[in-house]
Amino acid sequence: MPEHSSPEADIETAAQALRAEIDREGGVPIRDFTQFAERFAIDPKLRDEAVVLGFDASVTAESADTAVACREMITLLDRIILDYRQRHGERLVSERAQRYDAVQENLQHRSRAGEVAFAGLGITKAYAKSLFKLGALDLTLRLGEITGVVGQNAHGKTTLLRIVAGELRHDEGTLDYPALGEGGSRIDRMHVKESLAYVPQELLPWRGSLRNTLHFEAAIRGIRGAENEREVRFVVERLGLGEHLDMRWNALSGGYKLRFALARALVWKPRLLVMDEPLANLDIKAKNVLLQDLRELASSYRYPIAVLISSHELHALEAVCEQMVFLRQGEVVYIGPTQGVAVDEANNEFELGTRLSLAELRQRLRGSGVIKVREEHTAFVLTTAREIGHQLLLRRLLEREIDVEYFRDNSRSVRRLFL
Repeated sequence: MPEHSSPEADIETAAQALRAEIDREGGVPIRDFTQFAERFAIDPKLRDEAVVLGFDASVTAESADTAVACREMITLLDRIILDYRQRHGERLVSERAQRYDAVQENLQHRSRAGEVAFAGLGITKAYAKSLFKLGALDLTLRLGEITGVVGQNAHGKTTLLRIVAGELRHDEGTLDYPALGEGGSRIDRMHVKESLAYVPQELLPWRGSLRNTLHFEAAIRGIRGAENEREVRFVVERLGLGEHLDMRWNALSGGYKLRFALARALVWKPRLLVMDEPLANLDIKAKNVLLQDLRELASSYRYPIAVLISSHELHALEAVCEQMVFLRQGEVVYIGPTQGVAVDEANNEFELGTRLSLAELRQRLRGSGVIKVREEHTAFVLTTAREIGHQLLLRRLLEREIDVEYFRDNSRSVRRLFL
């Protein structure tokens, strides 16, 4: 493309070429279509739709009638362009805007996002030998949402996850799984375990072919024939596992072992996914990729899922979770929206990394509006009045020639409960 061409011109040129290829007799350009979506679809839901549509079209590509697939491609192509223009500030033509809104409303209706997948009231679990007790805890998990569970080691995270996953019996309280068809006084724990996906921290090795294991997992869940092939191809493509599909388990890195475990959990489209410490032993890039995949998969327009995930990586979880649960010695310190922590309404709290000593930092911060400075591990915690936000504080730090190596606003973060 010429360097002076605008983004709008780029998408129009690519769309025109793709439409011509779709209109060509007998042409179903699956690869070009998915590449177009990957390049121009800003909304993750549209990219997700394009991948699914591409796989669906590949199954029918050899049949005589490809008109339906072509029409669906044209429709999705228009929606991608409209969304692209909207996000770049262009005014939409009224007729197309109305059509876009109607499609979005229809997709929202089909997704059932927000439906309750799990509801627990007064959950408790005691261990006589260790004197540890979890609860009483109320927890609701909804389709399309990710809930993060954080806390120190041995404070109840794994206990909670195993109870939700049906791996451990609770002592008191009620458990309901509306999305799984289970609830009331008598819950079929075996059915619960078979109807949700649980990925423990310690992964058991797979035997034989990774490809065959995924096909087998889908088959025992009732997914057979062409649908089996399609679902395996989808999850493999979605998680970027194609180049590793014919490898053996022992040849995989820790990150790819986890991704294959996630693929095995998702290939049969569960409504509830429980993952215990999946970020442990992953490098930064692998963590970010995994969490972004979970974010997009959870909010899938066709098959939204509720995700319950535990981790010590608080900052990483806050970036993708709608809800956070903070446990301390089995008790709930906080449960609610990720950015809903308000420990002290009168003050804000910030983390600062700098080469200055505590004494030097306090000296330079005089008159800056910082009420309190304390040292926590490798960073300093600064407390200010509520009216001093992160932008104003950063400006005052720079005015006082304080080198800022790290800065984070914890005013409404669960992180504040740890410090």
